[in-house]
Formats: sequence, C-alpha cells, structure tokens
Amino acid sequence: MVCDKQSNHEYNSAYKDNKSKRYSSSKDYQHVGMLQGDVGARQRKPSDFSEEYVGKHVVLKMSDGSTIEGILLEARRYWFKVKGFDAGIIYVSKGFVKTVRTV
Repeated sequence: MVCDKQSNHEYNSAYKDNKSKRYSSSKDYQHVGMLQGDVGARQRKPSDFSEEYVGKHVVLKMSDGSTIEGILLEARRYWFKVKGFDAGIIYVSKGFVKTVRTV
C-alpha cells in the first residue's frame, strides 16, 4: 500500500480537528459538575465549633468515661492539643471525645 504525504497529512489534521471538537465542549462535562457541586469550588466541612474553646479551661469527657482537664491550646481537624494541669501537653483524638465542657 502506497501512502502519499498529502493524504496522510489531511487525515491527521482531520483527526486532530475532530478530537478537539469532542473534548472542548463544556456541555460534555456538565454531569461531573452536578456530582461534585460547582466545578472548581471547594466543598467545606461543617464547623464543629472547636475554635470557640481555644485558650479556655475545658473538661473533655472521653468515650471510656474518663475525663481530661486542661487548657485547649489548639483544635485541628482530627485532634485537640490540651495542656493538662497534672501532665504536660496531651494530644487527644476527636473520635474518642464525647463532650467538651468549659469550666
């Protein structure tokens, strides 16, 4: 089979044009935006009000019934950093905390 450069070039340019038309339309990706919310917008997690207790004297009641008392230094997504009165700095996982109470 003999292939001349002109027909090969025409085929490649037609393929590229067709390819760019297929993927350039934003309508093709509307279903993705509906599933993920607005495209490009970051979804925010609802606040758990941890920031309100930073710097205050708190009592953390744990899931096993024990309590930790101290000053809440920092609240992260999964952890509390507490300066205990009898111990040094304690890192507590939020998954094990039942209640947070200010004193």
